[in-house]
Amino acid sequence: MEEFRKRILTPLSFPLRAIVFVGVLVISLSRVLLAVPVVGSTLIALIAAAEIVGIAFVLSATSRVKPAQRALLLVLGLALLGGGVASAEIGVRHEELVVGVPVPISAKSIAFDTKELHFPADTKVSLHFTNNDISVQHNVAIFTDQSQSGLLFRGTLITGPASIPYAVPPLKPGRYYFHCDVHPQQMNGSVIVGTAGGTPQGGTIVPTAPPVTETSPPPPPPGGAAVTSLTVVAKNTAFDVNQIVLKANSTITLTLDNQDPGVPHNLAILTAENGTLIFRKDWFPGPAKETWTFTSPAPGTYFFHCEVHFNMKGTVIVR
Repeated sequence: MEEFRKRILTPLSFPLRAIVFVGVLVISLSRVLLAVPVVGSTLIALIAAAEIVGIAFVLSATSRVKPAQRALLLVLGLALLGGGVASAEIGVRHEELVVGVPVPISAKSIAFDTKELHFPADTKVSLHFTNNDISVQHNVAIFTDQSQSGLLFRGTLITGPASIPYAVPPLKPGRYYFHCDVHPQQMNGSVIVGTAGGTPQGGTIVPTAPPVTETSPPPPPPGGAAVTSLTVVAKNTAFDVNQIVLKANSTITLTLDNQDPGVPHNLAILTAENGTLIFRKDWFPGPAKETWTFTSPAPGTYFFHCEVHFNMKGTVIVR
């Protein structure tokens, strides 16, 4: 029996142990790579590969593993195993969970790579957006038409180089409009859903149901005197005011003082939060100032915000 153990069982145990070790190593590493962002997963994979090569070199260079080397191998193995268990609890990174018909689009040199996106009708779409412009923010937003009065989808802004999958909800057959919120003049195009011509029967656009609905504005709070000229300061990703009081049906001169270095801001006025657009200008990075003129609407309560940072918002009182 002792001879059988030495000649048969002991030699067989080595490859079996190696198979188990490699299996645990691969599973643990894969869970870690799936849990971290794409850029991080590449870096971790390269480090792990370098460690494996280093360990293999150490083992091949000596006829006997020293206690210190054994301790180091044990620590590395336990660290990887622990990372795999923790990553399994965290789950797969968010972009792996986006489902739908895949449609690619990319941005480079302040331009999209296509002027037309083709979606199947009444089907979820996974819009895979790649921003190749270094240190520049882009996104994809979809509207019922070029007036931008009906928002259907707005993707998160990302700073290049980076990529993100957008989960676009099902759209009815028709032709829609898309643009980058940061560069709407240079980066825009059409979304054609379902039909080859992009226009449903009857020649009208059928919006997705339900579209973004307007929310009721709050009652007008007490305010100061109505003005026709004002300056709003954007600093530390916040406006210096949360209420603007304007004179009704007048020419308004509005200056936006963006004091955030390298951060784009703008100011847009809508009928209500998620409402119809009244006034907007393109983003610009700070530190810089821009002055705009526009005609104020009829008396009432309206809404304003920065379209890059939706936490920057307030109320417009028109008297």
